[in-house]
Amino acid sequence: MTEYAKDLSPNFRRYGDVTNVEAINQSIENLIFTHPTERLFTSIGSSVSTLVFRMMSQSKIEEIKTELYRLIKSYIITIKLDTLNIDVVFISKTRELYIQIQYDTLDYETGQYSVKQEIK
Repeated sequence: MTEYAKDLSPNFRRYGDVTNVEAINQSIENLIFTHPTERLFTSIGSSVSTLVFRMMSQSKIEEIKTELYRLIKSYIITIKLDTLNIDVVFISKTRELYIQIQYDTLDYETGQYSVKQEIK
């Protein structure tokens, strides 16, 4: 089993086996780009990827930030929530959405995940 799979697996959640930044970044990416009904027998996933195809407004940006915080709080137990910083920026001229997530792990490593999504 890969490190990022351990982070999402309910069998490993209570043990907190994943502490390295790369595995956490892969878990964040899996959470963002997996739809809640995509995997059988689980509701892991988010609606973030569908939100980016709607008309972007400040309320949609706040909705994306809230969804990301909920996902990370629920599924990635190796991040200190008090150090979690989520920035979502939409550039209307180029129709690009930037998501940047900064955090500290329980082992005091600093991590950062970034993704750019072009909105058609």
